[in-house]
Amino acid sequence: MKVYIGTYNEENPIGDWFTYPVGEDQVAERLELGGNYEEYAIHDYELPFDIDEYIPLEELNRL
Repeated sequence: MKVYIGTYNEENPIGDWFTYPVGEDQVAERLELGGNYEEYAIHDYELPFDIDEYIPLEELNRL
């Protein structure tokens, strides 16, 4: 189960593939959240079910 999580900055977008389960600290560190970026979304995924791009990481870990 993998998801591609990225930021919304059009000038210099940052994103990466994450294998679940994943912690919010991992995502924040890899995507530089809190520094240059505040928001992220799931832009792609390889999962056996559909998800919304704004699903909380906690909920995705539970699934």
